[in-house]
Amino acid sequence: MRQISKLEEQLKEDASLRQERYEVTLQSLRAKQKLVLDQKEDELAEVQTKLNEATEKREKLQIERDSLRDELDKLKDSIRDLKQNSQA
Repeated sequence: MRQISKLEEQLKEDASLRQERYEVTLQSLRAKQKLVLDQKEDELAEVQTKLNEATEKREKLQIERDSLRDELDKLKDSIRDLKQNSQA
């Protein structure tokens, strides 16, 4: 009977130690996953910022391109007019 009690106590201690190791491991994994998540959120925010900057730059360049096209068209018209006037 005494040996059974000792074995039961030993089993309880083993179970308690396993539970404690499990909880420590689980807590460690959660902390690690939180760190990874935080890093990914930071990376995502950085990429989003770069995307916004690139979009803004693209819009400005499109406006500049359109303006230069208009200017080129006006210059072409002026050259055509000059050629017509010189031929007349």
